[in-house]
Amino acid sequence: MADIFAEMSIARMKQPGLTSSLRDAESRYKRLLDALAEGVVVHDASGAIVEFNDAALSILGLSREELIGATPIDPRWSCVKADGSPFPGEEHPAARVLVTHQRESDVVMGVNQPDGTFTWIRINAEPLFREDSNAFDGVIVSFADINAVKQAEVAVKERERLYRQMFKNTRSVNLLIDPVDGRIVDASNAAKAFYGFEGDGLIGFSILDLNINGAGDVKKHIADVLNGGAASFDVQHRLANGLVRDIQINAGLVELDERQFIHSTNFDVTDRKNYERQLVDVNCALSAERQRLDEIIWGTNVGTWEWHVQTGEVRFNERWADIIGYGLSELAPISIETWIGHCHPDDLEQSNARLQRVFSGEDDYYECECRMLHKSGHWVWVLDRGKVVEWDHEGNPVRMSGTHSDITPSKTVEAEIRRLAQTDQLTGLANRYQFNAMLSHIVQMNRRYNKNVVLMLLDLDYFKAVNDTFGHPVGDKLLVRVGEIIKTHSRDADVVARLGGDEFAIILPMIEDVADAATPAQRMIDEISLPHMIDGHEIRVGASIGISTCEGGESDPEAIYSDADRALYRAKACGRNKYCFHKSGSSENCDECAHILCGDKQP
Repeated sequence: MADIFAEMSIARMKQPGLTSSLRDAESRYKRLLDALAEGVVVHDASGAIVEFNDAALSILGLSREELIGATPIDPRWSCVKADGSPFPGEEHPAARVLVTHQRESDVVMGVNQPDGTFTWIRINAEPLFREDSNAFDGVIVSFADINAVKQAEVAVKERERLYRQMFKNTRSVNLLIDPVDGRIVDASNAAKAFYGFEGDGLIGFSILDLNINGAGDVKKHIADVLNGGAASFDVQHRLANGLVRDIQINAGLVELDERQFIHSTNFDVTDRKNYERQLVDVNCALSAERQRLDEIIWGTNVGTWEWHVQTGEVRFNERWADIIGYGLSELAPISIETWIGHCHPDDLEQSNARLQRVFSGEDDYYECECRMLHKSGHWVWVLDRGKVVEWDHEGNPVRMSGTHSDITPSKTVEAEIRRLAQTDQLTGLANRYQFNAMLSHIVQMNRRYNKNVVLMLLDLDYFKAVNDTFGHPVGDKLLVRVGEIIKTHSRDADVVARLGGDEFAIILPMIEDVADAATPAQRMIDEISLPHMIDGHEIRVGASIGISTCEGGESDPEAIYSDADRALYRAKACGRNKYCFHKSGSSENCDECAHILCGDKQP
């Protein structure tokens, strides 16, 4: 389109009096403009509008007298940006092109028309240059009424949220096609860029060569446009680089030089199509799964409910009441407050949030796991599922039906699985996995409160001889006994773990004085060292303990463990059945350890 008006401007400069041929050409160009659904205006080099088409008058709501001579910064435009803020005249695409001589495209603007109506338009502005001198000669502006697009965006705002990122950079292309042979007679710069043809390589190309759906589909689409004047359809086009893209086409019939042509606006919807296909597959799978689950639930003895949303009236069956330990009559009078009164407050908040998603149309079904207060005072887990089965004419929910399934056993199993994953199976103490997690957590907590955390590593002395002499069953029972002794001499806040074999660990958080750990350590050693009668056998073992601390909160779990392990090694090296503190820089010879172990020297 820019080339057309450039040629017209050059012709006027070269020939003050228009020739018959030029008048004919200008007439053809004018008919082409008036046949376009897009508005087109032309500014001269000073910014004044010198030419326009009927669509421009219609979209802008101005008369010819009001439009001719107007400039991009004319305050009568009264335009706003896409976000609703005022659109400064100097930011108008035509005004920018007048300054930069560079193309502006895909600018969305809202126009307040003189009669009070409002129109959204999308604008492209292209600079014009003289052919003889390449001097800047003006601006051609094309714009399209996108009210329908804006309205559609509002109507499907929530759904578009899922994939609006795919569309934010999507651009349309314009083609002018000869319906006789499918030849492309004109193309916008966007079309050339999109299809990947250099220069005017796209001009003269056949739409039959672009469309991979076959000549039959192309002929049908052309016939639909010729018969109806306009049509929309989806096709697949092959780009110059060989890629195939899904294209959505909006086409209309135009007349040019007493001949009919098809003007098409093309949108690349490949990403959207792929996403929709995936979404259809996922929705089909979900629908099938939901159907199967519904059949299973309704075939079991589940609680049922019906809720009249506007009035709060509800109906429950006997099983609904039985799940929480009541007879249905005991719950009378029944209303939505019956549910609210028995649902855990934290879960009720979640339930309300999910109900709102159903009411707003975001979700088709309601589903939530909730705790309900049993008559005996404990909490029962239920799977609460439902669907709105009646809406009023304004789209508000009227009636909703659903089920309650008691899932307490499965929740109990889940809790037991979590417990087993964190528990030593022999002693019932924390296992190494739980020990590592708790040590890291307690170190972080002690850093926050600037307290000491103490770690004791306990290893039995001569335990291998017990297994070799009396067998592993006796050894296992001894380990259980040792675990009980350690728990007895530990605080409720302490973490006691069996790390494996005959190695135990005790984490003491929030310790004021590290030396205080000596007392429970000695008590554990004293009691473990006593004779133990197991299966008629008198068993004697000792215990060595290595003790480390977090050094005022500056250490880390790995360092604390390593220090305690070194202290344990020293305790065993110094005769066993002792405890030993780790102290940075201390000697590791027996004399130094002896002083520390005996308590003569504070750690």
